[in-house]
Amino acid sequence: MAIKNAVEYMKIRASYGVIGNQDINPYSTLGLLKTTDFSYGTNQSYTGYWANGLATPDLTWEKVHQFDLGVDFGFFGNRLNVSFDYFNKTTKDALLETSSPGYIGGTTYWVNAGEVNNKGIEATINGQIIQTKDWTWSTTLNVSYLKNKVTKMTASDPIIYGQTPSPGTVDPCTIIKEGEAIGTFYGFKWAGVEKNDKGEYVDMYYTADGNKTADPDASKDRFILGHSNPDVTLGWNNTITYKNWDFNVFCNAAFGAKRLNMVRFAMNSMVGASMFVTDKDYFSNIGITMPTPGAENKTYGNSDKWLENADYFRCENISVAYTFPRSVTKLADIRLSLSAQNLFTITGYKGIDPAGASFGEKNIDRDNGLDMGAYPNPRTITMGVRVTF
Repeated sequence: MAIKNAVEYMKIRASYGVIGNQDINPYSTLGLLKTTDFSYGTNQSYTGYWANGLATPDLTWEKVHQFDLGVDFGFFGNRLNVSFDYFNKTTKDALLETSSPGYIGGTTYWVNAGEVNNKGIEATINGQIIQTKDWTWSTTLNVSYLKNKVTKMTASDPIIYGQTPSPGTVDPCTIIKEGEAIGTFYGFKWAGVEKNDKGEYVDMYYTADGNKTADPDASKDRFILGHSNPDVTLGWNNTITYKNWDFNVFCNAAFGAKRLNMVRFAMNSMVGASMFVTDKDYFSNIGITMPTPGAENKTYGNSDKWLENADYFRCENISVAYTFPRSVTKLADIRLSLSAQNLFTITGYKGIDPAGASFGEKNIDRDNGLDMGAYPNPRTITMGVRVTF
């Protein structure tokens, strides 16, 4: 009887649908040319054209088949609401971007390349913890788990490689293949630094047979290293009010993703010459010869030497406000507020942003987990005044 009185309501939800998606940039299916300067014969420069996009007239919409099953509970007069959802989404004729061979321009183009499955669970808890005349406290916690997998590739494109992120990286760092997730890192496994027969310290990498080498073979010594999409995401919002005061804090977190820190790779340099500002006063004795240890020019950007855990917990927003009622001001309701965005982030990631939002587009990490050194998200503090007559 006590449980029956505690449960206010229960609702079961289920749905299935098919939708089409053509969300790619305009003119992406057209063959495009781009102007460039060429010099031949003399030092005179001439304007020429080269392929900047391949025509794909047979490209079609991708079709998304989605099944959802959920249950909602209300407890204690709806002061506690809990929802659980299971979703299973299969994208057929998935729109994926691939690269053309260098001998026909090396540009990227879109293809319908197989099927991608996304499935997972999501839980939301909403509670009115305190409800009195002067005090209220409400909290909402949302946790989701996502499993992404490429379930089928076309015969013409069984494997799609990502773009080469920098001139110092010989091979692409990401791969799309059957059985793996979108945004999977593909590269060499770093085995540390060792001294070779010449007495030089060189980067070593594991081979497919478990040995070590300073010259890994890209055709057989690359491994699946992780993926850029988090397994678990979390959002937590709290609102507290006391008389005319109100306070709000929102935090989010993500766990299970990795990021390839190309900024660290570039700043350490392929030739072992550190560019970090912390080394600016390394030489203090002017006019003398000083030996400087440095790595040989064989450090690969597409290796897990630069791949980092991108788990984080972030305080996204904190705000506090006070409202002077009309009965006090005799003129209008006046609300004073102070808020801070991007206040702090707890993470072991050494790059600019573990979330990757600073180099995202339409909420999509367009670089597939590659930290290319985009401008960081700013920390902002805002004061506001609102007058309501």
